[in-house]
Amino acid sequence: MNLKEAMDILDSTIPHPQSQMVDMTHLPIAQAWQKVKTFLLDYESVKDKHDTMMKRYAEQIEVIRHRIDTDNLGDDEKRLLA
Repeated sequence: MNLKEAMDILDSTIPHPQSQMVDMTHLPIAQAWQKVKTFLLDYESVKDKHDTMMKRYAEQIEVIRHRIDTDNLGDDEKRLLA
């Protein structure tokens, strides 16, 4: 089970705090789930951005490595790597 599937299960099980199904005993649980869900959605967004950025860095490193291996660096690039 991945995070999205787990969140979907909890969403289908725990009603929204404003739902008439939620009594005062279960209100803290419903509120807590909404807070956790918001945090997890924000986390997933940040994680996706981080993963995308790291993938781009890895691609750039591979290009630089290839250029070093083929001795295809310009003078400015050589100076920066020295």
